[in-house]
Amino acid sequence: MLATTQREMATSGGTEILANFVGHGNPYYVLWSIERVAVAYDLQTIGNVDWYEIAAQYLLPAQNAGTGAWHHAIYDDDINTAFAILILKKANFISELTGKIRDKVSDPGRAELRAGGAAPLLFAPPTPAPKRLPPPTPVALPAFPNGAPEPRPKLPATVDLAPAEQFAQTLIGLDDVQWPQELKRLKSARGGLYTVALAWSIPRLEGARHKQARMTLAERLAYMTPATLRNHLRDPDPEIRRAAALACAMRADRSHIPDLIARITDPSDPAVQASRAGLRSLTGEDFGPDPGAADAAKLRAATDWQKWYETHQLPR
Repeated sequence: MLATTQREMATSGGTEILANFVGHGNPYYVLWSIERVAVAYDLQTIGNVDWYEIAAQYLLPAQNAGTGAWHHAIYDDDINTAFAILILKKANFISELTGKIRDKVSDPGRAELRAGGAAPLLFAPPTPAPKRLPPPTPVALPAFPNGAPEPRPKLPATVDLAPAEQFAQTLIGLDDVQWPQELKRLKSARGGLYTVALAWSIPRLEGARHKQARMTLAERLAYMTPATLRNHLRDPDPEIRRAAALACAMRADRSHIPDLIARITDPSDPAVQASRAGLRSLTGEDFGPDPGAADAAKLRAATDWQKWYETHQLPR
């Protein structure tokens, strides 16, 4: 089919193939649409076919030798000519996007472009290879003895403690107008100082402000990279560990499932329940533990979560 398509385009300018492809539409628009996708994703071929060669074989013979324009009844010559030049120039208006996705996309090999039930394939799809997911990596489950002391919250060594405490006190003292404005800013404000100061303010807040500050901290951590979020899941401050667990659920990133399982044995019950909630959101299952569970019950629940994870091949 592919060889036939190429021969027909080379000998007849591709008019019949493209006419079947778009019905009574405009072939220049069709080729430009293909060119947009191929250039954006930096694809030299689609379905192992040199799309640019096929487009050039159609366009070059169709150019009016006298005016230099391209003609088709659907659009005016200036529109058709613009499409043709854009195709031949392969102008990339979104080069910054191409740079980000260049290493993530390759020739899909299964591109089918159809218009109507009887239209031919432009690119013949190869048989896809079966996809096998790698087995999950086992996760070590830490155990904490009953009565284990909570580690004292602290900032990274590069950050002074005094400004964090000062900012926490300022945050607590905000009035009803300033409070929501500052929480909105803290969702995306840069700096570890803000993360820790917000966490330090939470135990001193009550009622609606306590809940709002906790939600803001979780939303703030949801902006972090997966690696940073994993570090926050092991932070000395239990409020930050709790918020990080909720942030995993907000990101809907199943790669964090092993991280959340490890936190099921956390000494802080709010962090445990946040991890449980995150796992429920990401898996649709619930193996506990119940609120206030003892260490033995936490470990049993973590073991059940781990067994379930090892028997399910989840998208990564």
